[in-house]
Amino acid sequence: MQEQEVSSKGSVYSYTDIHIAPAEFAHLAPYTVVLVQLDEAKVKVTVRMNSEVSIGDAVDLDHVENGAYVYTK
Repeated sequence: MQEQEVSSKGSVYSYTDIHIAPAEFAHLAPYTVVLVQLDEAKVKVTVRMNSEVSIGDAVDLDHVENGAYVYTK
């Protein structure tokens, strides 16, 4: 396996809203976890969203927080 740089842009493939989070993420609840299909790669990544989403929405990386990718529309 090789590390490869890919675009941060993609579209929402699936998502779920987390209302009762594990203790380490309780301060974030409620939050949305999204499966993003990246535009330029045959890869899906799991990210946290800081806005409401629908299947098919275009999204992009906003920032990285404590090792987690946070996307926005």
